[in-house]
Amino acid sequence: MGSWKDRLKRWLVCSLERIIGKLKAPPITPLYDDLTPSEDIDKDGIYARAIRSGLENEKVYNIAITGPYGSGKSSVLRTFEKNHKQTYQFLNISLATFGSKINTPSGISENNEVGGGHGNERALEKSILQQMIYRVRDRTIPFSRFRKIKHMKSRQTIQQLFLFLTFIAGVIYFFVPHLFGTLYENTLLNQSEESFSLAGSILLLFFISVYGLFLLKQIYRFLRGNLNFNKVTIANASLEMGKTNDDNSIFDKFIDEILYFFQATKYDVVLFEDLDRFDSLDIFERLRELNALINNSELLKRRVVFIYAIKDDIFGQIDTVEHSRNRTKFFDFIIPVIPILHASNSVEVLRDRLTESPYIDDIDPSFLQDVSLYVDDMRILKNIYTEFDIYKKKLGEDLELDTNKLLGLIIYKNLYPVDFSELQYNRGLVYQMMMQKDTVIEQQLTELNDRIEQMEQKIEAAKDEQLVSIEELQQIYSKSLNARIGGYNQYIRLNNTNFGNNNATITASFFEQLKNAQKVSYNLGNGHKTSTIDEIATVFDSKDNYFERETSIELKKEDKLESFKQQISQLKSEKMEVHDLSLKELIAKSDKKVFPAELLDKDLLVYLLRHGYIDDTYNHYISYFYPGSLTKRDMDFILSVKNYKARDFSYSLQHVEKVISRLRISEFKQVEILNSDLLDFILDKEKYQDLYKVMLSQLTNEQDTSFQFIMEFKKRTAHKQLFINSLCHNWDNIWVYIVEVSILSDEEIQAFLADILHFADVPDIAELNKEEKLAAYLAEFDDYLVVSEDLPSVKEQDILARLQVKFTNTVHLRPKEELYTYVVENNLYQINKQTLSDILQGEISNLTYSAIEDANVKNVLAYIDQNINVFVREVLLDQEISQETEDAIIKLLNRNDLYKSLKERIIEQQALRIQDITEVDQELWKVLLEEDKLTTSWHNVFQYFKVRQAFDETMVDYLNDTYHAHELSKYCLADEDTIEEEECHILSKEIMKSEEIKNASFEKLAASITKWNFYKTDGLPESRVRIMIENKVLSLTVDNYEDIKANHPGLHLFLLEENIERFVNHHDEYVLNIEEIEALFYSNVPDTYKTKLVKQINPVILTDSEKVLDFAGEVAEFIVNRGMEADAALTDALFAFDLTKNCKVRLLTSQVKTLEQDKITELLKALGPPYADITEGGKRPTILNNDLNKALLSELDRNNYISQFKPEEKRLRVFTYMR
Repeated sequence: MGSWKDRLKRWLVCSLERIIGKLKAPPITPLYDDLTPSEDIDKDGIYARAIRSGLENEKVYNIAITGPYGSGKSSVLRTFEKNHKQTYQFLNISLATFGSKINTPSGISENNEVGGGHGNERALEKSILQQMIYRVRDRTIPFSRFRKIKHMKSRQTIQQLFLFLTFIAGVIYFFVPHLFGTLYENTLLNQSEESFSLAGSILLLFFISVYGLFLLKQIYRFLRGNLNFNKVTIANASLEMGKTNDDNSIFDKFIDEILYFFQATKYDVVLFEDLDRFDSLDIFERLRELNALINNSELLKRRVVFIYAIKDDIFGQIDTVEHSRNRTKFFDFIIPVIPILHASNSVEVLRDRLTESPYIDDIDPSFLQDVSLYVDDMRILKNIYTEFDIYKKKLGEDLELDTNKLLGLIIYKNLYPVDFSELQYNRGLVYQMMMQKDTVIEQQLTELNDRIEQMEQKIEAAKDEQLVSIEELQQIYSKSLNARIGGYNQYIRLNNTNFGNNNATITASFFEQLKNAQKVSYNLGNGHKTSTIDEIATVFDSKDNYFERETSIELKKEDKLESFKQQISQLKSEKMEVHDLSLKELIAKSDKKVFPAELLDKDLLVYLLRHGYIDDTYNHYISYFYPGSLTKRDMDFILSVKNYKARDFSYSLQHVEKVISRLRISEFKQVEILNSDLLDFILDKEKYQDLYKVMLSQLTNEQDTSFQFIMEFKKRTAHKQLFINSLCHNWDNIWVYIVEVSILSDEEIQAFLADILHFADVPDIAELNKEEKLAAYLAEFDDYLVVSEDLPSVKEQDILARLQVKFTNTVHLRPKEELYTYVVENNLYQINKQTLSDILQGEISNLTYSAIEDANVKNVLAYIDQNINVFVREVLLDQEISQETEDAIIKLLNRNDLYKSLKERIIEQQALRIQDITEVDQELWKVLLEEDKLTTSWHNVFQYFKVRQAFDETMVDYLNDTYHAHELSKYCLADEDTIEEEECHILSKEIMKSEEIKNASFEKLAASITKWNFYKTDGLPESRVRIMIENKVLSLTVDNYEDIKANHPGLHLFLLEENIERFVNHHDEYVLNIEEIEALFYSNVPDTYKTKLVKQINPVILTDSEKVLDFAGEVAEFIVNRGMEADAALTDALFAFDLTKNCKVRLLTSQVKTLEQDKITELLKALGPPYADITEGGKRPTILNNDLNKALLSELDRNNYISQFKPEEKRLRVFTYMR
């Protein structure tokens, strides 16, 4: 008893709680838009009026609502139906249920679903009929032959059973009462039999009658709906009725059911939706026929209108006139529906949805603009927002998800649901693309590694290359090639040009032609053969490739080598970044081949992948996140270590501690263990220091792989200070490895240096200074402040002091004043023109020793004096510095601690000349003369000569210099106060007798040396004597004349010529024969002196001979031309020579004014006729009329030798005096 009471109590309590909960619960406001058609879109009523006009038109039976998929046709119909429920009775038939499992009403054979040539149409018709029959209750169409399962509640079952049993009992009691005799006697009914009998009988009869009628009605309905006589057999004959062909239309087969349905119901508007999904025109023809049957049936007293919601292109996807006609011919009235949503406006609709959400600010407007182009269906758009909101709320609690990526995935899920489902099981196109990422990374890494390896090989080849110039390389290869084609008919052919023994020789230009040759062939005596550029470039495989060696030589140039290193550094940086590249970045770096072929047709997927809205983080957006589990990548890394298959250093690990727990200590000695995430985690945890030491021993083994990892890791780690500190402490050769073994670019070396300075301990840094390489690098590094930025001053000064860094330039240190002062005060700079110019704030050209002394910077001057050789070598000897004072130069030249070689270079470099040679150490005199750094003076020449006691080669070269000889010629040796007269004679003699002194120089020096009235010239060359005569070193004295005449015949006349005035004035002291006089006459003696010389000629020596004849004629012409007055004896002597008549006439004409009358007569007679006729008085002779005769007659007339003369025709008539 207790049990059923407890159950009853519990049931009562639960029921009450449900009732109370429903009463208290507030009304639920829908959170999301459903996907059913809207019922409020026709707000302006245009569509409703159009539909209403069609329905009210008695001629219209078939109305089409047309529009593209998703345009809102169903929403228009739902809105109309909602607003006109009282006016029309609507029957909705949607083929959206086509293909679903629907209970088949009895009477419709399963064989009718899809069969024969009209299977699709039969299936459609079946679905339409099903929706009609199942739309109404059984009692609405009680005589329908279609059976439907009816649900009957327990109470109804009990009621029906009770009534039926009561009915049976009543019938038995009413008609066979004795059956109940025994029972009746024992009941209370027996107490009042009369009253019960009358009333009971009446009631029992009424009950039996009513229930009997009800039962008969039910039996009739059952028999009418289910009993069908198909065949009746009488005797031997049979009759078949109602047999139909299974190929007939469902509508045809059950047309009576359809008519009965509309007869039994009040539907006057039938709405067909989704018929166009099956691209079947036959179903429309069937429905049109069905509509006609219904409306033409006399059983119906109303018009039934079919409204079809279809797409515009249902009658054909290619525009033709026939399709257009069929469309308008089939339907009685067509109403177009303008699409609510399109690719061009979907962004606005989606934005409106998102505006109401809290995520709108997180969504990129450009992404929304782009992705909306792929969504043109309102239902899909609604569902996108619904799913996006749910996913965001559920997944966003655990992870900070990118809203744009989530939206992209939801759009992908709605447009490609099958592929999205596949993605859940690591299948499908997107998953293929995710797997493709590793392949693309491997491809890019392989490409980068190949390029790095090629460039490193070129650098190594450049280091090994012994040649230094392309010209030298070309000579070697040209020689080798020419040797191979030196025989007859041997050649190399480039394009159409032959090179060989009988053709052009291979020279430097050959290799440029070879590089660009399209056709290469050769003949080495065994026939013509086609070749390649490489075969020729290797001299038929006997040498290394010419072009590779050419590249190596070019690469040896410092700027190109550094450029190569920078390129390698850049490639390594790219290599490090490859694993960090997102799928989006990898796609951008690749061509479209990166996409699987099937995916290229999916435009939305391509867009989402290309722009990074779907990437390898997709798992976080489609499933819950459970922290702490070991990922597949983690496991792959563990396996790679155990299988000795190295992965990239940047291979990402998620759960490092679990990875460590799965590895043995010995495995940390393997190169495969090198991983950035792993080492970074170990550095972060002090408990793993033993593992770190194991890994550190590997990192310091000076292997290329280890160093590559160091370079990558220090850029990634969050523990750089600890890492660099321990690395430098355990690897004291690291700096040598960096600058000598590695091929890091300058930029990378500088970055590493900055890390060392900042993070390594000072004692460790001092240990890194092997062979002073670190100090040397710092000294020459102009960007020191960049690498030492934020370096504590105490540490910085300690480093510089320990390393004894000598900066080659201090300008870049000035911004850091404290450092600059420390460097200068502690002499941590090299003595060179840059540092001194900066420290002393002067021009480089003024960095002389004297200028530094004048600057009075004591510590700098003391530093220089301590390192005087360095100062001279690095500063003073610079070409820009040549203005040192004489005192400073003399001071430096006389310093004992200055190398002699540097003293000599000072003399070479400085432009200033020492005034007095005696102020400089004698060991430098020779250099002073050789470098022309002495003031040119007889004092310096004599002092040098005095010490040497002779003219050595240096002095001879000095005197032979044109400039020096010219300068010395300006000053007389005898005027030099520091030289005694006797010393002057000695020096002069040395100069005169020195055969090494060139005549050109001696000619200038002769002007300054001592003059001699007598000097024996028997030991001197004629050229030297001539110069001495020219420069008056030898005066014109009888002694010198006789000495020169005796030792140098011919020069005695030159002596006379050079001293002609003295000779003319003292000619009587010198005895000259006619030949010597003639020689003087023909010399370059000025005419004034020749005139005197002619006057002094003794007529006696003018003998009439062939030798003297020409000279006599020249003298005569000289007298005439100079108009000089000759002695009468000289004139007579000249007339005695066989001179031409014209010469004698001119001589006579010139001398008429000086001659007596008798002498004139004598000379005219000597001329012979007709001139002799002029001497006879009283005659009037004639002579030829010419200028010569006119001049003669004019002089005779002027001196009254004739009275006059007149021209007569071609002659001149002379009138003489009477003698």
